[in-house]
Amino acid sequence: MRLHTKLFILIIIVFIISISWAINYIKKGDFERYIDSRHSTIIPPVQYFFAMTLNLSARKESALRWFLKIHEQYPKNYYAPLGWSEAIEILDQKNDKKRLEEEINKFLEEYPDDPKTEIMRKKLFLLKNA
Repeated sequence: MRLHTKLFILIIIVFIISISWAINYIKKGDFERYIDSRHSTIIPPVQYFFAMTLNLSARKESALRWFLKIHEQYPKNYYAPLGWSEAIEILDQKNDKKRLEEEINKFLEEYPDDPKTEIMRKKLFLLKNA
């Protein structure tokens, strides 16, 4: 067997082991614990896209928790109102009207000038008049 072939096989084996390890790392919750333990400017977008992945994979409760966590940990970050608005959408889908109204009111107080504010006002109006 040629050296290139052996090297290629070795790289494939290492790649498969790495992917397997990464999947287990995420499934066991180690990735979530790692993100929770770090506070830096790169973490909010990572949390946001992780929550979006959970939301798209129909893990709504976990996604809701992660979207709200962005606002709790990084309220001044660009991703805080984005995550919070996604959390509000999940609450709307779950038809949790009491909590939905509370979260919309808090959002409007905290981010009165955010581009999503008008959408939240309309959502609150529809919620109260439905």
